[in-house]
Amino acid sequence: MNRRKASKMNVGHEMPQNSEQKGIDAACAKSSDHWRILIVDDEQILREIWQDALQDEGYDVATAKDPEEALKMLDSREFDLVLLDQVFKASALNGLDALREMNTRRYSAAVIMMTGYTDAEPNIVKAVREGAYRHTIRKPSTLTEIMEIVRNCLLERSRETRESVAPEL
Repeated sequence: MNRRKASKMNVGHEMPQNSEQKGIDAACAKSSDHWRILIVDDEQILREIWQDALQDEGYDVATAKDPEEALKMLDSREFDLVLLDQVFKASALNGLDALREMNTRRYSAAVIMMTGYTDAEPNIVKAVREGAYRHTIRKPSTLTEIMEIVRNCLLERSRETRESVAPEL
């Protein structure tokens, strides 16, 4: 089975459409073609499936296999959102280290932490305290769950940007 078909099988179900979700979809759909997302995970199949799914939604998506590659990419291109795994088997940095380095370099991207480990909660709490988005992607997650977290994060980012450009009088 090719990569494209595998992602379509996972994306095939429709997300529930309540009024709040429709509002989120409308806000993100207006600008999804300019949202740039970086997926940082050492599992190639997850990077590919999530990249395909996010591209199908209209996002501009790049991937990195480890924090070092991600930091190089962030040095050369601006991203709006980074989906950052917590643990990397073949890297000197973990997700929390990468988040701290991103903060030091003052990248503007929002960060959503991802983890497949049940004992990662202390590091996730530290990451949120250091600026990561308050919702974490738990692996395994459905693409519907991932899309909802991504949309909510980008919607909040969009609101924050509008508020900083045009503060209330």
